[in-house]
Amino acid sequence: MYGLWQEKRWLRSFISEFLGNEKTPAPLKDQAYADQPAGGGTNAPPEGHPLVTIDDLDYDEKDYDRSDGQEKIVVSNRREFMERLTREDPWRKERRWVNVGGEARYQYVDYKEGTPYAEKKLSYVSFADVGVRVKPFRRYLNLVVENRFVEKDPPKARIAELFNSGPNSVLRSAYVLVDQMPFNTFAMYGVYFPLFGHYTPDRSSLAQSLAGFTLRSGYRAFSVGTAPNVPFLNLHFFGPQKGDGRDQARGFAYNLGGRFVTFGAYFMISGWKSKSAVTQLKKDLYSLTGGMSHKRLTANFELLKVRRHLAAGSARSRVYTLETKTRLWRQNYAEVNFAKSNVSVTSAPGSAYEFAYGFKNYLLPGVQLETLMNTLSSRTAGGARSKERRFQTQLHLFY
Repeated sequence: MYGLWQEKRWLRSFISEFLGNEKTPAPLKDQAYADQPAGGGTNAPPEGHPLVTIDDLDYDEKDYDRSDGQEKIVVSNRREFMERLTREDPWRKERRWVNVGGEARYQYVDYKEGTPYAEKKLSYVSFADVGVRVKPFRRYLNLVVENRFVEKDPPKARIAELFNSGPNSVLRSAYVLVDQMPFNTFAMYGVYFPLFGHYTPDRSSLAQSLAGFTLRSGYRAFSVGTAPNVPFLNLHFFGPQKGDGRDQARGFAYNLGGRFVTFGAYFMISGWKSKSAVTQLKKDLYSLTGGMSHKRLTANFELLKVRRHLAAGSARSRVYTLETKTRLWRQNYAEVNFAKSNVSVTSAPGSAYEFAYGFKNYLLPGVQLETLMNTLSSRTAGGARSKERRFQTQLHLFY
């Protein structure tokens, strides 16, 4: 809910009455709770103070630069905490008994690759997700179901990996989540993809391809975790799920790290060990990832180590990924992404690198447009080379 709240109020460059016209929150000095004394006052309404907003996107960024030190305050009791939560705060809206959301990604791709592939121009709704969450008791218990619709008739050859072949409807997740327990712990069980390493929605990236994850990846899983303050830890135990394109493996994954709100930074160490229930082949993954924001720049880095056991032996690889975005004006960003591996794109001995640059624009609440020029080069130890260039425009709608 906090992610949705920020996306609809901050991640946009224009305001549209048609799309909800979520207004920008006013600076702290204009909010009613700014004058509340330490320990809490006596004039706060039970439902919270109303959120004070401004009517346009033209605001002084110095009013939002954290110079007030609010993120460092530790409240002394629950009353003081509740007074700082306005009526519009996601903490209050989170307790609605039902929430419905969805997203869709439309892609246009101009794709070129050397022999034996020719140029391809494609226009696709690559996937669309619809999800429902029910909280029967308003707290603790969450029942979630999400379904994914993927492109039904993708083109042949390697480009098919962008859209995934097979039936066009797949259960993305269906789970029970119990959260808000002591020490900010949670437990969940059902069908979903466990957290591992640096998340990216682009399953065609070099790192995701070598790791073997796709848009259809999902497992029967049980997870527990805690995030009492700066550090966090979560553990995931998973098994195979039936369905076209599903990874028939069982194993476990873990994530250990810390989030530093004051510095806008995080780091995480992740591990993944699985064994195929069909071929008995193993896959071991290790990831070290981190990121931070400073002024207009946001950067994320990941070192991914992959060991995949094959029928003829095993393949080891390392992938270094760096993703950056720099804010140019309002919520319009310049993107530069780079990835390099010590194996080819087929995991054979050699090397590969991927370079992408372009723009990401949050135009309206719930509307994102991304345009990238992407080059993927691969070379095997025997000297065979391949290169593919892709011009990709993606329209992302979410609610």
